[in-house]
Amino acid sequence: MIKNITLKESKLLVDIVQEIFEEEKQGKFILLPEVLFEAGFCDSKGQARRLILQGGVSIWIKDKFEKLDLIDIKLFEGEYILKVGKRKIKKVNLIFDEE
Repeated sequence: MIKNITLKESKLLVDIVQEIFEEEKQGKFILLPEVLFEAGFCDSKGQARRLILQGGVSIWIKDKFEKLDLIDIKLFEGEYILKVGKRKIKKVNLIFDEE
C-alpha cells in the first residue's frame, strides 16, 4: 500500500537526507567493520567483514533485528544495538569529536 506523503512530511524527509549528506561530506561516519572491531565483537576488521558477508551481523530496527550484508554500511552519530551471532549483543553509542 502506497501512502500519500504530504508536503510537510516530505520536507522533513528532505531535511533528514540533507543532514546525512552534510555529515557524510564532513566525514562524520564510521564503517560497520570498524565499529564491530572497536566494540570488541571481532579480533580484526577482516574477521568483521567476513561475519557481515556471511550474514552473522544484525542491527535492531524498530522491534526486531535486521541482518546486515553489506560491508560498506556507514554508521553516523547515535545509538545502535548490534548483534553478532546468536548471543553477542551490545548497545553501541557513536559520538564524534568536533574538529
